[in-house]
Amino acid sequence: EMKKDNEKILKGDKAFKLYDTYGFPAELTSEILEEIGMSIDMEGFNNEMKLQKERARAAREETNYMGADIDAYTSLSSDIHTEFTGYDKLEDTGEILIIVKDGERVNNAQSDDKISLILDRTPFYAEMGGQVGDRGKIISQNAEIEIEDCRKTSNGKVIHIGRVISGSVSTGDKVTAKVNKMRRNDISRNHTATHLLDAALRNVLGTHVQQAGSLVDDEKLRFDFTHFKPLSEEELKKVERLVNEKILEGLDVVTYEKTLEEAKKMGAIALFDEKYADTVRVVCAGDFSMELCGGTHISNTSSIGMFKIISENGVAAGVRRIEAVTGKGAVNYIENLEKILKETAGILKAQIKDAPLKAQSITEEVKQKDKEIEILKGKMASNISDDIAKTSKNIKGINVVTAVCDLDVNGLRDLGDKLKCKLGKSIVVLASTKGDKVTFISMASKDAVKDGAHSGIIVKEIAKIAGGSGGGRPDMAQAGAKNKDKVDEALQAVTAIVENMIK
Repeated sequence: EMKKDNEKILKGDKAFKLYDTYGFPAELTSEILEEIGMSIDMEGFNNEMKLQKERARAAREETNYMGADIDAYTSLSSDIHTEFTGYDKLEDTGEILIIVKDGERVNNAQSDDKISLILDRTPFYAEMGGQVGDRGKIISQNAEIEIEDCRKTSNGKVIHIGRVISGSVSTGDKVTAKVNKMRRNDISRNHTATHLLDAALRNVLGTHVQQAGSLVDDEKLRFDFTHFKPLSEEELKKVERLVNEKILEGLDVVTYEKTLEEAKKMGAIALFDEKYADTVRVVCAGDFSMELCGGTHISNTSSIGMFKIISENGVAAGVRRIEAVTGKGAVNYIENLEKILKETAGILKAQIKDAPLKAQSITEEVKQKDKEIEILKGKMASNISDDIAKTSKNIKGINVVTAVCDLDVNGLRDLGDKLKCKLGKSIVVLASTKGDKVTFISMASKDAVKDGAHSGIIVKEIAKIAGGSGGGRPDMAQAGAKNKDKVDEALQAVTAIVENMIK
């Protein structure tokens, strides 16, 4: 189209459509165009990308998060602020500033009340950047609160969502906030592993890979990224192996606070659709990974223990998703696989290392047995067809035969073909009561069809008698029915139907 219009530069909106609709990265499009002496309008492409991200962000901000974005919080003064101390500590003291119950601000809450509250300082991480919020407890002199989630409202207020387990709590109370340490550590392992995965994907697949979304919790990590095709088994192995190599290297994970411009000059990877403050947090894992990130991380990659990819699939045009587990989750995953292998080997009566060969041997044996069974079925059908053929009636010059057989649909068709060959000019109507329903088939030879035979009409009429329906071509038709007690009556009706059909 560009050659036809004598254009040398692909417009940004068209390049973006290739990316957004068909999954073609701009870098790949640019390379292809360069080979034929053309180029891409990258500025226009980036503008289109920016507009899309702004639309997505606006849509997200309009969403209510578990009741977090309610008037009780959105109307709060900007002076109400929570200092986050959770990078350095998992337990800290603070003061209750706001309590909300049933969507209304209250001064106090009692045992078993479901509430959310704001503290002046907290070690609890509020869900953002793909990382889930912390859980734990908030304890005062008179009460204990179980915190089930921690979220940030669209206007930046950090709220702790939970239930009063005992006692009563009031605004102004001095409290101790305690994050669930084990859960936070599991989340941090997964978050650092996500950074390693991002770097490994760019290393193995190319620098066109960009993060398109993520979810990090205590059980697993999920990472969405731009790529134009599914990863091969070899690519997945390379990515997984590279991440585990960096874990074993024991890379120090360090953070820096830099200006946004300084961070970009350092080469830190940033999300295209994120709005960053003037001062940003840069998270580095050795010299392997460097990203702008506000999440929590472990101090050394060796703490991750193990990284295991459990799935890879597509979620949108040009977007792939990897799910993985680390640490205890990876150990549990491997142990479960080992259990399955042992059980499978036990069924096969083989050692684990010999199980694949044993399974292959059994599969080949089953295939051979299936062939033998098919041969036997053919012989049985031939014998059955001889017996059934002897019961045929000649109606107006056509050999008509009916029978009930304990066969599936394919078996009925095979038997019908054999009977047609034996009987010549013929109509064959067979029924099977195998399973929980009745199946009828009707077949008519070409010369019988010329005389007016129509299998579709035959099965339609007899199926009605047995409480069913069906139809088909003149030479072949099929029907189903429910009433097995009416099968004999239905087949007896064939004679009259054929007599009326053949003129």
